[in-house]
Amino acid sequence: MNMQELLTYVEELTFKTSMFGYDKDEVDIQLDKICDEAEAIILAKEKEIEELKKESKTALGIAAAATGKTMEELEKDTKEDIVDAEEDKEEQETEAEAAEESAPETAYKTADTPEAVTSADEAQDEIEAAKAQLAAAQKKIEALEAQIKAEKAKTAAALARAEEAQTAAEEAKAPETTDQAYERYMKNADLLCKQLSDLEGRQNAILDEARAQAEREREQARQDAADIIGEARKTAERLLKDAQENKDNAIEEAKKIHEDSLRKVEEEKKQCDELAAQKTAMVNSLKKLTEDTARLMEKMQG
Repeated sequence: MNMQELLTYVEELTFKTSMFGYDKDEVDIQLDKICDEAEAIILAKEKEIEELKKESKTALGIAAAATGKTMEELEKDTKEDIVDAEEDKEEQETEAEAAEESAPETAYKTADTPEAVTSADEAQDEIEAAKAQLAAAQKKIEALEAQIKAEKAKTAAALARAEEAQTAAEEAKAPETTDQAYERYMKNADLLCKQLSDLEGRQNAILDEARAQAEREREQARQDAADIIGEARKTAERLLKDAQENKDNAIEEAKKIHEDSLRKVEEEKKQCDELAAQKTAMVNSLKKLTEDTARLMEKMQG
């Protein structure tokens, strides 16, 4: 993995974190992986520099020992080495420019918080369910009232039939005196009033209990809805806060990685420049040594 691939990987990690949420353990693992990859890139660059140093030393030794070469051949070899060093330097500069261009996009990725939206939707669903419970309780009260009305109608019909049967039975008996008929009428009237009063009492008790139950359910539903809304708001605020903190942490980590990468690139660039300068100095020394050797040989031959 080169420096550009590492920066692309950091960008993808930031995007996934912003889209799918923040898991500290997973992000820590990924950051360790990024640090390992960055260290591997640095080590590889250092190894390349060491190889260049070895090649320069070898070239210097060969040039010093190979006094049989002509001046033209030594200059040709030196020019080729300089061209190779320039190409390596250009590659380092290209990677540094690519890192600078991709870093801002990596550092400032932002995203919504789908967890907060989901929690708000769930809270709305629960509120709708509470409203449905209220409606069901109201329907239950209406059904009870209809049932009571039906019971009243049945009771009235039963009383009417009982009165008709009693009247028919009394008519079949021997004639009563006026006082007996009045006494029987009053007794039956008292009994009927008592039955009606008991029935009304039972019906009122059923209605009162149904109304109290409905009021309790409405109050509980209102309280549940308020609790759900409050909890949903707290959850949404917490998720938004966590998401903001996670985003800020990811941005800071990305900035740190970017800054470390740029610093390493600058160090490598500096080392390459120093190596190129050393190489140029060695080439000049080699050139001078060759010229001195040629003059010495001319003196010896002369």
